[in-house]
Amino acid sequence: MTLFSLESFSVSFETPAGTAHAVRGVDLQVGEAEILGVVGESGSGKSAMLLGALGLAGPRARIAGRVLYDGAVLSDMSDRDLSRVRGRQISMVFQDPASALNPVQTVGRQIREAIRLNRPQRANGSAPNADALAHELFREVGLGDPERQLRAYPHELSGGQSQRAMIAMMLAGNPSLLIADEPTTALDVTVQAQVLDMLKRISRDRGMSVVLVSHDLGVVAQVCDRIAVMYGGQIVECGPVMEVFDAPRHPYAKGLMAARPGATPVDRLAPIEGDVPSPLAVAAGCPFAPRCARSSARCRTAPPPNAGGAHWWRCFNPLPVGAA
Repeated sequence: MTLFSLESFSVSFETPAGTAHAVRGVDLQVGEAEILGVVGESGSGKSAMLLGALGLAGPRARIAGRVLYDGAVLSDMSDRDLSRVRGRQISMVFQDPASALNPVQTVGRQIREAIRLNRPQRANGSAPNADALAHELFREVGLGDPERQLRAYPHELSGGQSQRAMIAMMLAGNPSLLIADEPTTALDVTVQAQVLDMLKRISRDRGMSVVLVSHDLGVVAQVCDRIAVMYGGQIVECGPVMEVFDAPRHPYAKGLMAARPGATPVDRLAPIEGDVPSPLAVAAGCPFAPRCARSSARCRTAPPPNAGGAHWWRCFNPLPVGAA
């Protein structure tokens, strides 16, 4: 069953140089208790899509299309109503916990504030015990000795501990959807694996859906159920993670897979030639056409339709099955 979806969703920004089209006509669904990975080069629109969906893209953003969550149309809500959804039902973890945590307050004070703001009252009308719940959340995310960790200031925590504390804070409202935007970027490989295993365990134990934005395809393969590949503000391919990895149909998705270290037996990487298109320039056809070896005349003049089923792609000249 679909929990969260985008329909013909677009995000643009007015700039002195013109209108920047960061996200263009995206259709995307996230199922209940599903982990969806969103990948693509920097500038492809991943973060803008999710920030825009939650009303966090800033005052200069122009939003079009619909955002639905559990039957409610978030895109029709006022800022006040949407703020009640954020934190309680949908939470977002950002890639730099050091900038998200207040440096002059203890971690415990910040998580207790999150509990008071986002945790619903009990059936008898009483507020939850913030201290007990903070300890419970810290244990859930694998932070040992919660009493000491809660007394610490952000600068006294390592990068991995800070990110675990941020995840605990985002779980305070017991959300059914967690959006994680590059949550392991600043972490070393060992800590990264621990945080990812923790996210997967929490998703399973709570029945919570997760949208994981990442540049690391190995991370996505390890954690996610499905993958959405973004390019030029559009989703160009989406499907079960191993189907897309093993048999990508869109040339851009194939290029991403081939650019992974160790993806080919030779020592040199296989980069995708060319640059990500500027959001100021809106192509009439496929945004990947200028970089694509399989492009034809119509690729440059008409937008390609969706093809496929559970594993779908947008391409006039898709790769044949097994070509990867």
